Amino acid sequence: MSAEHALASCKYSRRTIKSYGSHLRSFFAFFSKKNLHAIEEEDVGIYLRQQAREKHWAEATQQQALNAIRFYFEHLLCRHTDFSGLRPKAAAKLPHVLSGAQIACIFKAVRNVKHRSMLMLIYSAGLRLSELTSLRREDIQFDRKRVFVEGRRGKKDRYSLLSEKMATCLREYLHEYSISYWLYEGRKGGPYSGRSVEAVFKQAVQKAGIREIATVRTLRHSFATHLLEQGTDIHHVQELLGHESLRTTGIYTHLAHKKNQRVASPMDELDC
Repeated sequence: MSAEHALASCKYSRRTIKSYGSHLRSFFAFFSKKNLHAIEEEDVGIYLRQQAREKHWAEATQQQALNAIRFYFEHLLCRHTDFSGLRPKAAAKLPHVLSGAQIACIFKAVRNVKHRSMLMLIYSAGLRLSELTSLRREDIQFDRKRVFVEGRRGKKDRYSLLSEKMATCLREYLHEYSISYWLYEGRKGGPYSGRSVEAVFKQAVQKAGIREIATVRTLRHSFATHLLEQGTDIHHVQELLGHESLRTTGIYTHLAHKKNQRVASPMDELDC
C-alpha cells in the first residue's frame, strides 16, 4: 500500500495527503542509497536539521515533515517510533484575533451569497477550512440549530452551533444554488477548493480595509475568543472546536476579555 492510500484510508484531508506525500518523496530521495528499515532516529534528525538549515524551514514545517515520516514508519513499515526528541521547540505565539466589528466588515464586503456564507459558517461554527469544504448538505441541521462535523485524522465527530443569522444566510444560499451532495461544490463538481476559500477571504479582507494579519483560520480563532468573552465555559468551547486537549483551548483565555452573556454563537452579535 502506498503512503497516499494509507493516509486516505485513515481519513486524512487531501491537503495533508499532498503535503505528507511531498515530504516523504524528499525523505526517500535523501536516503535513496540506504534501506529504509535501517534508518534510525539519528538519521531522521540529520535529515531534518539539514532541510531546516538549507531550506529555512519554520518549526511548523519541521513538525509536519516529522509527522509524515512517523506515519510512514508506523503504518507502512510497522515500526514503533519515538521521535519526540526531534521535535523543534515552537515559539509560544498567540493566534491573531479580529474584533466582532472587523469580522462584520469582512462579511459585508462579500457580495456573492455563496462566498459570504462560506466565510460566515467558518466563524459561526468555529470550523477548520478542511471541515468546511467537507460538509454535506445533510450536515446542516436547521431544525436542531447545529452543524454536524465529521471527525478526521482519528478525531471524534462533533456538533457545532448554527446561529439564527447563519441559518438565514444558508437558506438564501441553498435557494439560489442547486447542489447535489457537497454543501459547497466547485465548478466541476466535487468539494469546493480550500485555496479558493482562502482567495475569497483575502479579497474580502482587502475590501474591508483590515490591516491586521488575518487568514481563514483567524475566523476560527476569533470564534473561540469571542465565545470565551461571552462567558461560555471553556470545556464547552473545547467541544465546539473539537480539541482533544483542554490545553489547546486554553490559549484563547489569554486573548479573551470575559463578559457575562448568554451562550450563543457570536455570529448573532454581528451587525451584518
